[in-house]
Amino acid sequence: MPRGKPYQLEGLLLPGRFYFLTLSLDGGGYWELDGPPKLRRLIGRRVRISGVRGGFNLIDVHKFEPA
Repeated sequence: MPRGKPYQLEGLLLPGRFYFLTLSLDGGGYWELDGPPKLRRLIGRRVRISGVRGGFNLIDVHKFEPA
């Protein structure tokens, strides 16, 4: 599991566990997201994010936008 690997993902943003958010991918699977508080405004919508891997199933979000 290489940490720091860049990712660009698109999917449905959902509430997650603790303070993380969940990005549900179209092909199945999901990522937990650690991002800025403004990202919470997009819960329930499709989003496009870019960031780096911060853990097993965790992406540290650097940029985001509605898809």
